[in-house]
Amino acid sequence: MPRFPLLLAAVALGAALALPVGTAAQAGPVEVFRAYWDSGLAPTDPGAERFRSQAMLREFRAFLEEEPEMAREALEFMTAMYRELQEAAALGSIEVVEQTPDRATLEVEFQGKQGPLPEGLPQRATVEMVREEDGWKVETEAFTSSMGGGWDDEFEEATCPAGTVLGDPAAPHTLVLWQDGGTVQVHFSDALLLRDGRDLTLRLPAMGSSQMDVRVPGGATDPGDHAGSIGGSLAWGGCPGFPEGLFHGEGEVLFTWEVGSAAATANVEFDVSPAGGGSALLSGSLAGVSVLDVTPAPLMAESFLLAFDEEVNPHRGAILHHAAEGRLEISLHYSRGNGGGSSSFFVEGFAGEPGVYVGKVSWGNVQVAVVEAFGGGGIRMELWEIPEEEFPAEGLDAARARELGSLRARVVSDGVVVVPSLAAVGL
Repeated sequence: MPRFPLLLAAVALGAALALPVGTAAQAGPVEVFRAYWDSGLAPTDPGAERFRSQAMLREFRAFLEEEPEMAREALEFMTAMYRELQEAAALGSIEVVEQTPDRATLEVEFQGKQGPLPEGLPQRATVEMVREEDGWKVETEAFTSSMGGGWDDEFEEATCPAGTVLGDPAAPHTLVLWQDGGTVQVHFSDALLLRDGRDLTLRLPAMGSSQMDVRVPGGATDPGDHAGSIGGSLAWGGCPGFPEGLFHGEGEVLFTWEVGSAAATANVEFDVSPAGGGSALLSGSLAGVSVLDVTPAPLMAESFLLAFDEEVNPHRGAILHHAAEGRLEISLHYSRGNGGGSSSFFVEGFAGEPGVYVGKVSWGNVQVAVVEAFGGGGIRMELWEIPEEEFPAEGLDAARARELGSLRARVVSDGVVVVPSLAAVGL
């Protein structure tokens, strides 16, 4: 039974688009997949793109352009899962279920390096391979965490019994999960309500194997009742273990908010019931949640973006500084012809000050951020791409980056938003 049912589609998509395989053209699909696994590469590692099918690379590029937030979440989830799986598991048997000259389906089993695999890790994967001019490539991977399709005794014993209370009962926020025989309560202190235009997202901290958010399109218009949806990565089983019924339908979410007693805060209540009615699955009650406006703000006129090899002037952008994680998240919005679009990128290892920040290899190019000014809520920076084979071994400064690279974006804004981190719930 899937350990992460809500993200299974994203897992397959993330794997298809971001988990490459490339090796000698004469190698078969099994050998290629083994080469990928032995490389130890996770989805976002430099060099991983050589393992991807070309069709999936093109689709992934469009996914990043059209749904940057969803793409980022899928990649982060896949990377975390791959890191954990590679540390704990070795390849077991690989069976070729079906093969034609151009396509192959593999059933892959994983086995623990030291005893059984830890609870929650995938135990097998169905891998679709495609043959291209330079050899076999991975197209999709779908992971399954139960060999027999049912619950095992160890998994059942790990669930929270009814009546379990997790966290500090004096904390201002409470999540209640209904299950047979009673409820499980989770108390926590950190939460964040993000406002993006007319949309709201309630972001909750990590709870065991799960991290949940509640998304409310149009929910920022007025206080009161709104329809929402559950997002994030959820697991049933384990502790706290989300109700099984939540994964058999999308669930109906009633989200209610009112202005909090302190500035830029809100009080939030939400309830989730099975689609079509029935007993509640979970509910939340949060007091004094910090509200953060992440709506894309106007950019300075000299901002620039190369979108689909066309120069455009982005008119709005969201520049988010995740200080605790050392990351800048930048989303630029532009108009073109009768429509428009957006493009997103990240600056990892960001120290919160001007400098040259070298990123990972993408599409054969090294991404380099030249941050000229940062502070007081403003930023002036450029994003350059340098061909991997031309990247200097001795490193580079801003002048050298501009000499070797091609300009992809220039961001000038006084609208930097600092996003606080959320402490995981101690279970």
